[in-house]
Amino acid sequence: MAQNLGTTLKSDEEFSYITSGFVRTNETANNISKGRGEASLPKLITSYDITGNWFLKISADELSAYGTKLGMQGGSVELMAHWAYEGGYTDALYELTPRAEEFIQKVILKNLPKWKRVSIMVSHDIFVMPLAVFGSKGKVALKYHEDYHWINYIAGLAIIIGADNSLRYVPVKGADSGVIDYLAIYMEEHGMGGKKPSTPKR
Repeated sequence: MAQNLGTTLKSDEEFSYITSGFVRTNETANNISKGRGEASLPKLITSYDITGNWFLKISADELSAYGTKLGMQGGSVELMAHWAYEGGYTDALYELTPRAEEFIQKVILKNLPKWKRVSIMVSHDIFVMPLAVFGSKGKVALKYHEDYHWINYIAGLAIIIGADNSLRYVPVKGADSGVIDYLAIYMEEHGMGGKKPSTPKR
């Protein structure tokens, strides 16, 4: 899938590849590069701001336990979706819009002079999902807490920056499947119909 994405990004110019430093994000970036036909693997830039913890006040393991304690069958995934669309859970998560805007300012715009004109960031679902919700003003259909939709592979948010630092956000659908899709398929096949139990009050 990453190589297929790379084939759609053919260009003679060099790209910057920023990853969270995990093996899987590094491999994804390298495969995008291969798909582009780059002769050698790019020098990856590691950013610990995109590990998935940017929006969390607690660790990912604690977040999962938090969701389970609230009776959410989807653990941290369900909790993140509920928070991204409806807010709340301020003891565990930052407020989405100000935190996303802080990311744009402190990570994207601050590093822009160091990166190539086209930069690809490869991160994790619990970082990419809320960023896509933010950039689309809640219009992307990633409401796992309602219908089990979650961010797909190679999906995300394109951030287009003008010469005057104006910003435009374009959600990117990515591949037709992702890990969480298989849960939705399983539930459909077993007559569970995508209906979720009511979420406990927070």
